[in-house]
Amino acid sequence: GVVGADYDADDLPIDFSVYTTGTLARNITSSDTTDFAAFQRENAESHVPGYGEAGRLAQYAVDGRGTYWISNSDSALSTVAFDPYKWVHVKYPWDATVIYLTRKSHVSFLMMYHDEDDDVRDVPYLVNRIEKSSCLTDKVKLQDTLSTYTIEGRGKGTLFQTPSVVLRSLKECKNFLDSWGPVERARTWVHKLAAESQGNGIAFFPPGSEEPPCSDASDYSDGIVMQAHIDYPLVLSGKKSEIRAYWVIVSVEPLIVILYNRGQVRLATHDYVPPHNSSLEHWDNPLVHILNTRQQKNANPDYKKTSDERKRAWDALPQELRAQGRIPADMTDDQWINQALLPVINSTVYSLARAAQPILQSSSANHLGSANRRFELFGLDVIFEDVAWRDAIGVENNLGDGGSMVEPGGIKAWVTEAQVGPGLSLDHPTKIEVVPPMLTEMMNVVLEVDYRRINQLPLHDIGDMLENFAVVINDATPEWRMQTPLEGTEGDHSEL
Repeated sequence: GVVGADYDADDLPIDFSVYTTGTLARNITSSDTTDFAAFQRENAESHVPGYGEAGRLAQYAVDGRGTYWISNSDSALSTVAFDPYKWVHVKYPWDATVIYLTRKSHVSFLMMYHDEDDDVRDVPYLVNRIEKSSCLTDKVKLQDTLSTYTIEGRGKGTLFQTPSVVLRSLKECKNFLDSWGPVERARTWVHKLAAESQGNGIAFFPPGSEEPPCSDASDYSDGIVMQAHIDYPLVLSGKKSEIRAYWVIVSVEPLIVILYNRGQVRLATHDYVPPHNSSLEHWDNPLVHILNTRQQKNANPDYKKTSDERKRAWDALPQELRAQGRIPADMTDDQWINQALLPVINSTVYSLARAAQPILQSSSANHLGSANRRFELFGLDVIFEDVAWRDAIGVENNLGDGGSMVEPGGIKAWVTEAQVGPGLSLDHPTKIEVVPPMLTEMMNVVLEVDYRRINQLPLHDIGDMLENFAVVINDATPEWRMQTPLEGTEGDHSEL
């Protein structure tokens, strides 16, 4: 759903004027539907004030191309990106300028409108579904993807995650246990299922655990990931924490990837207990160790009473580090985020996308080549290892040389997962601050890329239009043009 229990869907605490920049956008979002219809008729064939400077969401609304088809009409994308611009939710996908699937599985809804022999890879829709992007979001496939990529001067891409192993059978799991040395035996291991999300399938196996991580009851059909636990995470208000970043592949070929400049911090419900003070029963408490919101809600009947404490803006990170004297007192929150945090997140997303590029651009995934109009929004979840804390108490590093140091701060970033279709619910003030402007700018960029692709215009300078996103990858050269016009889109679309 779009909103949580604390918010009324008809009265969202969102000030659209904050991010609907430009005269045309403000005129559209501030008018009611009747007023806008008259405005649209009056200006359909005449110059509209602010049209040239407006984003495509506003331009397409005036031009009559503001139509979308979405698999879940309660999605936040409708609420904050399409509806304010008076876009129309159409009944049939072929009448839509944009198709948005709120879940990967919803592609089956889309294909209900086609013959059973049709292949979704051959349908030239502008839709948020990139074939084989599971190479990034499936936990087992992500390990396989990163293992084929080399980070210059460092080694395999798997260094972005803590030491991990993929197990595809009970025999492999037992061989893994038999290979343990002193370092492996001293670790807590985290059990993750390949395609599960929302914290499902996670289990912890600390040293001395009575239950072995291998059993006949385990389902190895899709593979299991065993990953070394971060024993000394950055804690905020005593709670284990992680961050969520948002990034988008706005074009598959040429590859164009952008990263949003703000995100969220998520906290556990109960105080974190480090291994040197913990007992085995601590590891069975999801309110201490599992940061997924769904798991926190399921385990805590009083979650809503303290929900505002569970999510914070990224500003909470430099504020905590400054309070501990780890960053200069005169370094502002924005300076630390922009100069210390974002470069690390940017380089991480860069490597993830480069590792996946051969798969996403393969002929089996990308039938349409440069005519592929697909895009996809991803989340990136990162836990920070508190290296300064670990070193201060004299605990040996048992995670190796991977991860990415964030300095100043004395913390190391480890990727826990890349997430397809990250939660966009507006159930918390922090999400209301981040999600609406992120989705609006994302759609303006996606529409701009699509417009230029169809009209065979260059894409190399797409970064010039970004406000709160930054370019991570843009493989388009100044000479690039879509090689084969899409069927039914030939000709001049400058007036559309």
